[in-house]
Amino acid sequence: MLAEQVQPAIEAFLEERGLELSAEKTVITNIYEGFDFLGQNLRKFGNGKLIIQPSKKSVKKLLDKTREAIKQMYAAPASVLTITINNMTKGWAMYHRHCCAKKTFNWIGCHIWKAIWKWCVRRHPNKGRKWIAQKYFTLH
Repeated sequence: MLAEQVQPAIEAFLEERGLELSAEKTVITNIYEGFDFLGQNLRKFGNGKLIIQPSKKSVKKLLDKTREAIKQMYAAPASVLTITINNMTKGWAMYHRHCCAKKTFNWIGCHIWKAIWKWCVRRHPNKGRKWIAQKYFTLH
């Protein structure tokens, strides 16, 4: 109902400026169901709070990128791997730093740590966990 009234007004507003709405990309949805926009999910809850979080698609894309980088750097030194992963995650985190992302950041950090641990174990299949932890995860 409201969509039928608002959409023509928006189209007229954009047309004056030489712009138009894309029919296949335009979705009118309830704010309480939430929607993804520019890599972030916006959703309003019953208590009136609007929560903006990184979208699941954005998180998946980051994790896929980091996993692929780790796989490609099987023989690379740990320092090169660390710099590469840090650059990927730092850019992503800076983009999402203004939204409610604490749990998401922790979840991503855990998954990346597990992927790096697997990289270390794959690199040293005949060494134990303590040796790997001392070699890669202690401060020198």
